[in-house]
Amino acid sequence: MKRKNYSELEKTRNRRQMRAYVREVAEFYANTDNGISKPYITNYYQITDSCYYKILEYAVIWGVVDDVIVKRMEEKTSYNAQLHSGTSYRTENKYSELRKLRREYAEFPFTKKEAKEITHLFVEEKVSKEDLARKFCTTRSKIDKAIYVSIELNWVKDEIYNKIKESSLKADSSEKTVNFFKELDYLRESNKESS
Repeated sequence: MKRKNYSELEKTRNRRQMRAYVREVAEFYANTDNGISKPYITNYYQITDSCYYKILEYAVIWGVVDDVIVKRMEEKTSYNAQLHSGTSYRTENKYSELRKLRREYAEFPFTKKEAKEITHLFVEEKVSKEDLARKFCTTRSKIDKAIYVSIELNWVKDEIYNKIKESSLKADSSEKTVNFFKELDYLRESNKESS
């Protein structure tokens, strides 16, 4: 049986299913004995080595496993590294970086592609923010942030931005809203110049 790589897994699962799968593999890894490592896990799940590493990294970054599991994963990876190379220095640095990414991801849990898709669905398809939050397994405030970041960083075209701006100003033309869009205009222009 051919082992699956990460992109093959993504093609057959939606966001919720992918997160559940990543959690399952990471928890399985964390809850097995120290001697059980990559060869066993990759064989058990029929995944490639690179897929295995991505899954363990994403489990930490995405926050789909709790801190206790992350600590156990780090301990186990350090133990195995110590056995193979005599040191766990790289593992400790790697998990420190993953924890940093985990904190950042908690603030903005989307890729550029996902943020653009959210903005497109909201503007062009008229999908509500509540429905988007369900679809992307997140909160409405994070959907707002995805839309904002997509606009601010010029990930969406001016035409999309102008539609949002028009409808927002039509619904609320208060000074606060007008100033918000002036600031957003400035940020978009600044980001165009710097790119």
